[in-house]
Amino acid sequence: MVKRLGFLMAGKPTIHLTKRSQAMISKICPEIIFYYQRKENYGALGVFELDKSLKWKGAGASQFHALKPVQSENESSSIAISFPNWKGTETVLEGRKEYRKFIQPVLSVVKPDDSYKTQPSQPANNNQSTSLTIGRPAEISQSHDDKLTDIDLSGKWLLKWAEKSEGEKSGYHRADYLTDATWKSVDVPGTVHAQILEAPKYHTKEADWISAKEWWYRRSFTPPVNPQNKRIFLKFEATDYYADVYLNGELLGRHEGYIDPYQFEVTGRLKPGSLNVIAVRVWTPVSYYWRHRPYTIKGSYGAVDQKPDNITPLGITRPVHLIASGDVKIDDLSIDTRLNSDGSADVITNLDLDNGGDEQDADISISLSPKNFDGDKAFLLRSSSRLASGKSSRRLVIHVEKPELWWTWDHGKPNLYSLDARIETDGRISDKRSLAVGIREIEHIDWKFYLNGRRMFIRGTNSYYNLFISEMRRSDYERDIELMRTMNINMIRLHCHFSNPDFYDIADEKGILIWQDFLEAWYPEDRAFSIKAAGLYDPHIRYVRNHPSIGLWATSDEESLENYRDLTKHLEPRLYLLDPQRRPVVRSTGRYGDAHVYEGWYGGTIWAYTKVNEKFISELGATALPNYESIIKFLPDHWPVKDHPDEWIFRKLQISEAMRAWGSPEGMTLKEYIPQTQDYVARLFQLAIERMRRTKYQPSGGILHFHAIDIWPSVTMAALDYYRQPTKAFYTVQRSFQMVVPSFEYDRDTWQAGDEIKTDLWVINDHWFPVPNVTINWQLLDSTGKIVQQGSIPDRLTLGADSSIKISKLNFSIKSTGKYNLWAKIVDERGRQISENNYEFMVRQATSDRSR
Repeated sequence: MVKRLGFLMAGKPTIHLTKRSQAMISKICPEIIFYYQRKENYGALGVFELDKSLKWKGAGASQFHALKPVQSENESSSIAISFPNWKGTETVLEGRKEYRKFIQPVLSVVKPDDSYKTQPSQPANNNQSTSLTIGRPAEISQSHDDKLTDIDLSGKWLLKWAEKSEGEKSGYHRADYLTDATWKSVDVPGTVHAQILEAPKYHTKEADWISAKEWWYRRSFTPPVNPQNKRIFLKFEATDYYADVYLNGELLGRHEGYIDPYQFEVTGRLKPGSLNVIAVRVWTPVSYYWRHRPYTIKGSYGAVDQKPDNITPLGITRPVHLIASGDVKIDDLSIDTRLNSDGSADVITNLDLDNGGDEQDADISISLSPKNFDGDKAFLLRSSSRLASGKSSRRLVIHVEKPELWWTWDHGKPNLYSLDARIETDGRISDKRSLAVGIREIEHIDWKFYLNGRRMFIRGTNSYYNLFISEMRRSDYERDIELMRTMNINMIRLHCHFSNPDFYDIADEKGILIWQDFLEAWYPEDRAFSIKAAGLYDPHIRYVRNHPSIGLWATSDEESLENYRDLTKHLEPRLYLLDPQRRPVVRSTGRYGDAHVYEGWYGGTIWAYTKVNEKFISELGATALPNYESIIKFLPDHWPVKDHPDEWIFRKLQISEAMRAWGSPEGMTLKEYIPQTQDYVARLFQLAIERMRRTKYQPSGGILHFHAIDIWPSVTMAALDYYRQPTKAFYTVQRSFQMVVPSFEYDRDTWQAGDEIKTDLWVINDHWFPVPNVTINWQLLDSTGKIVQQGSIPDRLTLGADSSIKISKLNFSIKSTGKYNLWAKIVDERGRQISENNYEFMVRQATSDRSR
């Protein structure tokens, strides 16, 4: 028996769907067939596979068909056809947009609309009294005897997957749903991939299917019968990406995001002393980088070329709490610090309050005391006022005559204060907040950065941490930030993502500035999306704005001119509205001010960096192979590359760029080839970084190397691989970013025997103070480490504060071929070595060809 369903389109290919009982042929077609002739600019037809059991034959021809064995007369199957909007040569993008709607449907839930029940904010009540107490920290520290209820709901939960939109139909959200053995017990918080697969499977193609499903979490708990406080909230520190939250079968709401905390008030919805059930559905669109424009606000963790295409994290990724407060709750708190011309400072605290009860009197107190330094003064500001029911705000200012300022580690101490805010009603605590505060101001003018009014050169890197950020602990961030700090950086760009709270806390404590990105590139040119993105930006800004380490906001990355005009126009004002600290704002990186330079990788040669003249470079780099011991852990038998291209591409190697840059590996083993790749990238970074430092402020304000750490076992531009093993580039960046560094200016790395080798020697000092009476020595070593020539600059030098100067030419001739290493060392007046740097080059046999 044969059943045939045919679709015939005039001027389009003929498509046949056939079902019959026979052996199924091999599938040669993906989930979508899109007919579009780019060269002649016609065609707009998409065919979508809705039935995974179909096997396709002839895809790409003018006629093709799908086969499926059938078991009964009434069995049916489905495909879908779309007619995308015509958009010239970008019609293919419209086709991918239609594809997204089929494989990444928006899952809907129905709930009553109570959005009109919220109460408007009330203006501050001027009828209030305030008092300020200044004393020793121990004398005015606030009592912490009063405790708020906080029940940690992390731990064991049950987990099960369903096809998208099917779990709710099966009742997974209901309080009376009975789970069975198909539900897996997992630890929350966590990412689904790591909860159901063992390492290293969640970094392989075995994990591809997970992100395409919806995942349901359930757990039961019994809250206390008589909670101490009146208002109860269910708080999620983070879920990823969409989360529909149910309590006892009732939908509390949906959250969209992957990192920002949120909560639902459950006062009156809990059953104290009885069993309560929480169910959470999480799901994520899978964003294929460069293949269509994502509609998710997930940045690099949704789509970036360092990440595996199909493995997109999702889950309850940070702890869950049941917390309580009194009638008056602190909805939000923002801090601003202002430096005054007389050396004093003002710490301004803005409190957004929510009074869930009747109009009542409240006592508000703010204390400020030393956190990581010894100080003899602390401050306690008290304010009493009457609060109307609903929303209101208060602004309290503490004046500090002699503040201990927050500095980056290379220019001072990252001094932090502890700020504690408390609300009391009827003599009992109603709510409280605590955070670290750094008194500082930062700005940039023409891409020169100023910290507390002092100009500073930015030496930085770009960073991710782990594909599954739920697996990162404070100790992991401490390790990684310290590894980056040892590269002598003073800024970390969080490339198109936000991180966990521990990251920002440690950056505050270690004195490292954070360049905070928001969106990744290539978002849809869509006004509705721009407005949505702006709304989702708000909680991200509130999430990190109080950290002194946040030095700059960037709303998007490498956007098109249209999105620079529209999308970033909607994003930029959110920062001026919500961030009181007046930090610098960049609308889109790499296109309209700062530069992304990839000479020697995506085109050009590394020698272009000898003439680079940018004001600020926020990305540059090239890929090198990780160390042999690391790469064989995930590519054990995949050499040479040309015999295993699919697996190398899966691990993110850009093969055509790599072969052009590194040179042919023909006849070499993997172990022999790795140093060749690492030498190339180390050279690139030395040329670029030291050129930018030599042109300090004329015009260069800084440079951010790309990038620091691989987020999964892969082959990318990282200086540290996934196992935190450094490549040669790590040590090159470390030397080139020293606060005081000798720098060789050169324009080639290959000379001919007998040539006069010419270099210029510069000395760069990033300290804000001069370094007096230094001596500079140099040595030329051959490949065995033997000293071939040596010497020193005859006069002692005083290196000017924050300076870059050329001090000498070093010219010499070498007749013997081989590899050489020219080292320069700076020694202080006590004979101690301050720093050293090198220039590696090759001398080859003289030929008639005098080009490098």
